[in-house]
Amino acid sequence: MTIHNVLIINSFSGKLLFHKEWKKLFDQSLNMFAGVLVTMQKTSQAAINGLVTSYLEFDGVAVSFSIDDNKKLITAVFHEVEEGSEEFGQLISQQLLSTFISEYKDQDFNSLNTNVFDSFNNKLLESISNSPNNILKRLKTVRGVKGAVLLLDNEKEFTIGAIPDQVGLVANFATLKNAAYDLMELRNDNIQQITLNFNKYHVFIHQRVEEFSLIAICRQSINQDEYFKVADTVVFLLQRLVEL
Repeated sequence: MTIHNVLIINSFSGKLLFHKEWKKLFDQSLNMFAGVLVTMQKTSQAAINGLVTSYLEFDGVAVSFSIDDNKKLITAVFHEVEEGSEEFGQLISQQLLSTFISEYKDQDFNSLNTNVFDSFNNKLLESISNSPNNILKRLKTVRGVKGAVLLLDNEKEFTIGAIPDQVGLVANFATLKNAAYDLMELRNDNIQQITLNFNKYHVFIHQRVEEFSLIAICRQSINQDEYFKVADTVVFLLQRLVEL
C-alpha cells in the first residue's frame, strides 16, 4: 500500500503542525484542508454521540485518522485503496501519532511556531518500521498465546510475551526452515505454515518467503480456530508493512 500524505493537526485550533507530501492530492493549501478535517471530526462527534470518523474512502484514495483527545491531536494518513487498507491505514496513523507525541512530549502543541516539528520528517520511516510490535500484540488477545517472535529478512527481530530460550528457538528454526525448503523444492512449492506439537505447547510458524517468519508459542489448550483467525490478520498486516 502506497502512502501519499501525512498530516498532524491540532484538533482544537485546526493548526497544521506537520505534513509530509509524497504526492500532491490537493489544489487548496494544506492548512486550509487541515481546518476542513478538524471541522468534519467535530461535526461527526456532535452528530453521532461523540463518535469520530476513523476512515474515509474516495475513488482511488483513502484517509485513515487517529485522534488523541488529551493532546488535542489528529493524524490523517492518505493512502491507496486496496484490500485491508482500512485496518492497515489505521495501524500506520496510530503508530505515527504515538511516535509524534513521544518525540515532542515536552513541546506545546498550541504553539504558533510549528518549525520545531519539522524534524519529525526524519522519524517517519523509523516510526513505521517499528509497527510490527503493535501488529504482534494482536496475537496476545487470544487466550493461550504465550509469546511470539517475528524474524524479518533484514535480520531484525520483534518479540512479544514470554519466549522460552529464544536464542535456541531461532537457531533451531533456521535448521528446520532449511530442511523444509529442501523438501518444498522437490515439489516446486513454498512454505506457508509449519505446526510443531510438544507436551505443553503448540508452535505455529507462519512463513513468507523473502519477507518474514512469525513463530508463535501457544498452550496446548488454545482455541486454534480463534488463533488462526487473528493470526491470518496479523500475517496480512505484516505483509502489507514489508511491502511499503
